Amino acid sequence: MSLLWGSHSRHMAGLKLPCTHFKKSFTFPLLVMGFSGMVAQIILLRELLVTFFGNELSIGIILANWLILEAIGSYFLGKIIEHIEDKVRLFITAQLIFSLSLPFALYLTRVIKVIFGFSPGQGVGALQMILFSLAILLPVSLSHGALFTFGCRLHLHLNNSESPSAGAGRVYILEILGTVLGGIAFTYALLPFFHSFQIAFGVVLLNLFVCLLLLKLPPKSGLSGKILSIFTLALLCLAAYITFSGQVEILHWNSIKKQWGKLDVVYYENSPFGNIAVTKRENQYDFYSDGLPIITIPTPDIAFVEDFAHFPLLFHPGPEEVLVISGGAGGIIREISKHPVKSIDYAELDPLILKVLAEFSPTRIKAEWQRPGVHIRYLDGRHYLNKTNRRYDLILIGLGNPNDLQTNRFFTIEFFTLAKARLKEQGILLINLPGSLTYLSEELKKLNGCIWKTLKEVYKYVKIIPGETNLFLASDTLDLASVTADKLNQRLAHRKLEVNLITPFYINYRLDERRRSWFINSIKETVIRLNRDYRPSGVFYSLSLWNAQFSPKLQKLFSRLDEPKTLTFIFLCLTFIFIFTARVFSKNMPKISLSLCLATTGFSGMLFDLVVVFAFQVVFGYIYHRIGLIITAFMMGTGLGGLAITLCMEKIKRELLTFLSLEAGLILFSILLPVIFLKIIPSWQVMGILFPFEPLFYLLSLTGGILVGAEFPLAVKIFLKKSTNFSRSVGLLNALDLTGGWLGGILGGVVLLPILGLGQTCLVLVMLKLTAFILLIFSSKRY
Repeated sequence: MSLLWGSHSRHMAGLKLPCTHFKKSFTFPLLVMGFSGMVAQIILLRELLVTFFGNELSIGIILANWLILEAIGSYFLGKIIEHIEDKVRLFITAQLIFSLSLPFALYLTRVIKVIFGFSPGQGVGALQMILFSLAILLPVSLSHGALFTFGCRLHLHLNNSESPSAGAGRVYILEILGTVLGGIAFTYALLPFFHSFQIAFGVVLLNLFVCLLLLKLPPKSGLSGKILSIFTLALLCLAAYITFSGQVEILHWNSIKKQWGKLDVVYYENSPFGNIAVTKRENQYDFYSDGLPIITIPTPDIAFVEDFAHFPLLFHPGPEEVLVISGGAGGIIREISKHPVKSIDYAELDPLILKVLAEFSPTRIKAEWQRPGVHIRYLDGRHYLNKTNRRYDLILIGLGNPNDLQTNRFFTIEFFTLAKARLKEQGILLINLPGSLTYLSEELKKLNGCIWKTLKEVYKYVKIIPGETNLFLASDTLDLASVTADKLNQRLAHRKLEVNLITPFYINYRLDERRRSWFINSIKETVIRLNRDYRPSGVFYSLSLWNAQFSPKLQKLFSRLDEPKTLTFIFLCLTFIFIFTARVFSKNMPKISLSLCLATTGFSGMLFDLVVVFAFQVVFGYIYHRIGLIITAFMMGTGLGGLAITLCMEKIKRELLTFLSLEAGLILFSILLPVIFLKIIPSWQVMGILFPFEPLFYLLSLTGGILVGAEFPLAVKIFLKKSTNFSRSVGLLNALDLTGGWLGGILGGVVLLPILGLGQTCLVLVMLKLTAFILLIFSSKRY
């Protein structure tokens, strides 16, 4: 993203907007520059989410890398234009590089794991996420960052009667407008109708057309200009041929085939909840959500299907009404129907999965859904439980690992409480987690222990059936420990179930008390946190397990991060205040305090964006579809904040007091976010009020952007009172701002939100901003 508090915001300092005539020939290219940058960012962000198996916490890593690369392009590559006489041709060259690199980066996103030897379905660790996203974003972000600086200089070249600050401001405003248009157009006009490569080549065509328009600007002569014109026209013709001749479809499916290796992909589509892919092996179809296997038909994993369906129903004395959330197709419903049940409701995490299943399922699988009493709910399972008043004998959750926020919503205290309210007397909730009968790693112990303790916090009785897949049964009114293997065998015989695996011998084996005691004693030893919606410990422990498997170099780091204390953060902040307060009388104190303010604002800005993304996914579950709007709202806010302060700059007589007011606003906003997400929205959910308040998330993102964007122009003006070197001062402040934003993306996504949770992460922001605020007050007399 062009993250307006970062690489571009320094050009707003000292902006004036006189009513001079703006060169019409350059207005459209600047709008296209903002539009293209926004669309490119969202495309690559969505594709990288699929590459990283839908883990929303990787959004922070991706945005942080985009930010720092755009800044490098804007600052370092932007210097080149100062030494080039033909500024029009240089701008066109940068635009050509951006245009050509976008389809290349998109293709690389899909095949990079294959290039580095990862097999389809194999995960990547946090370190690989950082390195892979840097490599993929490098050409696109660098060239787009350079385009802004080139655009400012070129506009000044075409309008030499206008001041540099005014020209930069006009370019900035037009790019913001293009960015907002890009975010809205992508969400509502492009995403519903076109796949990623079609959208990418649409952006390429638009930029190449702009290049042809710019080639008409002076100077028009010269051999290099003619060569560039011919080259641009040839690229335009090639891109048009690829787009309209069907070659773009071939490229799209070629990248998918490469992405999935030897697997035969027969279906590939994005939904509001994620990416759905279907592969075929002989007569078998495997369904994947964001790269992770979820269902196999027509012959599923018999061991899992029978375990998952029969054990919980045998534990219940008389099951009649059953709810299955996710994973019910491919045999689960058929096995449940063998019991004397009257009604089976089936809701998927992503309703598109059900529609795709209907397309590829053979007749006998479809027949499962057409059985009397089977009802398909085309609705996210958690939303369904929130809306329905029905109560069930059993609720079966077919999601096997809370490895992302979307899935984690079904393993938290809040969900377990909701499910308990929808269970009848003697009702049972079933979940499953990865396990092992031979060795439990520390990561596996913590993941299972976290969910076990979370269940025990809500339900009076919790029963674990350990295995390669651990089954967790929970009830508030049925003493599960009193249901013995003999009782299950009696019910098996009484109900005359036709099964392959569930035999008396197998039941006795799975319910072996020694194995269960060994497992419980193993997870009891771990010191772990409960799993909550807004403190997703389950996600962190899943990430730890993931990294232990796929990025073992980070295993010790994740282990040490497991138990950070919020008080430690507060102590460090207070120590920070003490150390810097001792230097109040230092001549550099004013610069240090202002620099700290801007660095913490960059950090806070990135965290504000991630917090809104985090909360949106917890509440709605379809951030994959709305990520563009949330980013657009934040960017619009940063632009509006910077513009508002800049327009009022001459009227502001007490700059420091205004700056302190903005700092106080950021502190109050950091306090307001957890109040809204942890108190107000949950109360709305209890009352069944949910979807009408989706715009609230965009409003919060906009507000955070305004507060962040307003600080930079004012900081520059204050800083220059103590420094005479304009370029060096602005460069320093910009670097601090960007560094803070980058750290916010990396630490916020990987450490703060999954470990501390939303509330304590916001508390850390409060302490950081309060530290900077106090230091600035102490040094205010020096300004």
